[in-house]
Amino acid sequence: MPVLIEEQKNSRQWTKSVTTGLSVTRVWIVHAKQDEALSYIDTQEGIRLGTTYTGFNTLTIKELSTAFYTHNTSLVTASYTNKGEAGSQTSQTGPRLNDKIATYNSEMESSQEYTDRNGKMLNPVGQPVTVARPRLTARITHYRATFPLGDFMALVGRVNDRSWNGGNAGTWLYTGFSGSKYNEDMYQLDHTFSFAPEGHQKTTYFMQATTTTANNGKQFTCQKAYPFKNPQEIVSELYQTGNLALLGV
Repeated sequence: MPVLIEEQKNSRQWTKSVTTGLSVTRVWIVHAKQDEALSYIDTQEGIRLGTTYTGFNTLTIKELSTAFYTHNTSLVTASYTNKGEAGSQTSQTGPRLNDKIATYNSEMESSQEYTDRNGKMLNPVGQPVTVARPRLTARITHYRATFPLGDFMALVGRVNDRSWNGGNAGTWLYTGFSGSKYNEDMYQLDHTFSFAPEGHQKTTYFMQATTTTANNGKQFTCQKAYPFKNPQEIVSELYQTGNLALLGV
């Protein structure tokens, strides 16, 4: 029958580190084979995984192992590690709740423009000019406890109605989002944006045929662009605005 002989008092080793916090190792000698010793110390002595160390309730057994000692005795080793002692430091790999990671990518984008940024016509005959302008795209990954789908959907396709993320109103366009459960505590949410320093809001123009007489007396017709004078006529062509701060990123 297995019998607990003694604990090796001088075998207790205390350590404290930034990775595991406070920990201690204890070793017992049991008169039994290795498999019997592990079962005995669990059922008869109450030394099992999760057992706390007397006087240190933050220390629990995270590992039990046995080893050969003599032909009829075995060593049982219990490793107690910290489960959250105040003041201890533990390392954690991967993202944590409320972490935010931003990734930016810049590129040039070509567009057909009729006027410069000051509203002056670029082409005297009213034809559009291809202009290359800088664009900055951003992806912000946010780890949070909730996934407010309705709030995100209400803002997709809108530009910021006030200064946000270092840009003036109208310069950041919320282009989309995706989300999934990362672990039992949080969701991983990815938001994408497009930044236009001159602003995403564009003035819409209508084309009108104009007949012009040249110096040689010949007439020719060209298309000339005119901006709408009534803002109500172009409101449907503009991006709607929203408070992007409500995204929480």
